[in-house]
Amino acid sequence: MKVEEQYCDVLQNMETAIVMAYEDDSRLLDLDVLDALEALIRNYPLEERGISIRTARLSGPAQRVHDLVRRICEWRLGHLQEPPEFGRIPLDKPGAFPI
Repeated sequence: MKVEEQYCDVLQNMETAIVMAYEDDSRLLDLDVLDALEALIRNYPLEERGISIRTARLSGPAQRVHDLVRRICEWRLGHLQEPPEFGRIPLDKPGAFPI
């Protein structure tokens, strides 16, 4: 099974956060999203090994993506008891995504 099939629900959650960041600021570029995701990919393995993470220097739109996607990841990893409240989308209900 491909990783995108195995974790389709997680990827949809992350994609929803990215779409929300774009809705909040239409200046968001693909490069901003890439920067945000790369920072998350770089930092999670470090955290897992107990190494303190470095703060990424991201543009405003990229930082927004980073923060929203990180909240999703923290919830999906079980670090948050409740799903993040973004105000528009109930993240804990299947089929609630407008994508």
